[in-house]
Amino acid sequence: MAFIFKEEEEEEEEEEEEEEEEEEEEEEEEEEEEEEEEERRRRRRRRRRRRRRRRRRRRRRRRRRRRRRREEEEEEEEEEEEEEEEEEEEEEEEEEEGRGGGGGEGGEGD
Repeated sequence: MAFIFKEEEEEEEEEEEEEEEEEEEEEEEEEEEEEEEEERRRRRRRRRRRRRRRRRRRRRRRRRRRRRRREEEEEEEEEEEEEEEEEEEEEEEEEEEGRGGGGGEGGEGD
């Protein structure tokens, strides 16, 4: 009888140990899954950050290019306007010289 009890006790202890081991394994698996999930989140965050940085850089570059183009166009327009004004002034001076020299003599004679 004592032998049977002892055998049953040993079996129960073995079963309890097995259950504890299974629980520990399950807990370890859960921890691993949680760690993996956390790692996936980190990767997603990194990817998002990289994408945002790239977008910002692209936007900045585009803005700079547009600004440069606009400034260059404005400079060209200003230069063209200045050239036109200079040409107009030269033409006016030439006309005045032509009128002043010949027109002055003719005006005095009238």
